[in-house]
Amino acid sequence: MQCKGKFIFKSLTENKGGEFTNANGQIIKYNPSYSLKVDEITEDNKVNERVFKFPVDYTELHNKLSIMEMYTQVILTFNITFYNNQVRCVPVDVTTEIN
Repeated sequence: MQCKGKFIFKSLTENKGGEFTNANGQIIKYNPSYSLKVDEITEDNKVNERVFKFPVDYTELHNKLSIMEMYTQVILTFNITFYNNQVRCVPVDVTTEIN
């Protein structure tokens, strides 16, 4: 399932992959990703900062975001995945065409 939302672009950062040992002694590995930081302006004019992660192999999305100027109004398209105890929103596209 997909959805779209209006946001204000703030930054894009790269997260290196790696591993760590959890409290149970298990080694947890994680892949590199990008973190997209945006502001959401709610209907009651409050600002909520949101951070969305997406994989490094989403090169087209990365290329679009890497040239974006800070505080640009954007429309993000997300893939929505439902799990038993969470919902995951992963950005897949961005445009600056605000209607």
